[in-house]
Amino acid sequence: MKFFTSILFVICLATFSNAQSLLDARKGHVTKLVKKESNKVDFPVPPKDLFSVIEYPSKVGKLKACLSIPTDKKKKNPAIIWLTGGFPVGGVGEYVWEKINPKNDQSAQSYRHAGMVMMYPTFRGDQGNPGNIEGYYGEVDDVISAYEYLSKLEYVDKDRIYIGGHSSGATLALLAAAATDKFRGVIAFGPSLDPVEDYSAKYFYHDLEDAKENALRSVITHLDSIKTPTLVIEGDRQYSKVEGLKKAIKNKTIIQSYPREANHFDVIYPINRMIAYDLMEDADAISKYTSEKIDTAFETYTRNTREASDLRTLAYYKERGVKFEEQTVAYYFWTRSERNKDKMKRFTKGSKRSTFEVIEKKDKKGNVYYEMLLKQKVDLNDLDNVFRVSRSANTLACMGNVTYDGWDVEPEEKDEADK
Repeated sequence: MKFFTSILFVICLATFSNAQSLLDARKGHVTKLVKKESNKVDFPVPPKDLFSVIEYPSKVGKLKACLSIPTDKKKKNPAIIWLTGGFPVGGVGEYVWEKINPKNDQSAQSYRHAGMVMMYPTFRGDQGNPGNIEGYYGEVDDVISAYEYLSKLEYVDKDRIYIGGHSSGATLALLAAAATDKFRGVIAFGPSLDPVEDYSAKYFYHDLEDAKENALRSVITHLDSIKTPTLVIEGDRQYSKVEGLKKAIKNKTIIQSYPREANHFDVIYPINRMIAYDLMEDADAISKYTSEKIDTAFETYTRNTREASDLRTLAYYKERGVKFEEQTVAYYFWTRSERNKDKMKRFTKGSKRSTFEVIEKKDKKGNVYYEMLLKQKVDLNDLDNVFRVSRSANTLACMGNVTYDGWDVEPEEKDEADK
């Protein structure tokens, strides 16, 4: 049955003009939900000096959103609607105002810090909102409704409203871009072009055997209809996903970037930070980006961050009187995947300059993870070499799809220093 459904989906794609907007393709169609779900999750209470909780009108009634408070309400400010990932798509949590984790900043706080108004909308059926969750159908209408609300605020420049998102949120951002050209620019980190195919069936509420319903939730059908300057960004460690994006996206309005050694999460913060401050200076900055500029921004950020960490470690040992002549240094990695642990062992097997050790551990919940130590002699007086070996360790982690957590002087050497 799945084979015939796939054939019908391909036929359905062929019936749509790839330059036809998503709203035109949906004209006259009413989605049919085979299961109706909504939730009553409590809406979080944000700090009153940073955000207000508002309700914006939509086709199904008033929907909740978090709206940042601008520093200057007397002027027209640029704004961005940010669509967080996960399911249901969109929404808001305490991470939006808490201290960010640069390795996984799904809050995109950089736009607010740069001076832009930020709106985090929730959609139909979610967090006590009216209606039912539709899984990438009615939510597209809700995004457009959020735009309409923002555009009417006295302190928002309606000609400088952007939309961005990560993962499932990026998928919805692209669907919105295919439906309307009202946004000044679009930023999509790690989107899916065919969510029904890529995401679990439990996140959809229509008949998954209905090829037309599937196609109307898929932006791959409408990529050429996107006229708004758009960035599609994904870390190249998501190799299979990147290959699919490259193959499908031919629209020159969509600028693609797949930074080396980046993953699905650590690419978000450094690139958003660059975009946010650029947009404050130039409303059309998105259209002027190249993949090379974005790649370089990520590479520069990660290099600076890693080298700053190396310098802090060196300073720590200098202060403790550790001799910098050739020391045994342990480079730390970890993973929860036995497969990736074994991959790292293969990569390091046979090395005459280093030793590799794996320690099986358990976290507080009892889940197994693997800590890995790569040990080798390093002259800590040679700063260039310290940076170079640390860079190699990071590259090795990317190849093995594990996390690199920096380095330390081998424990025995530290004990001597402590004495």
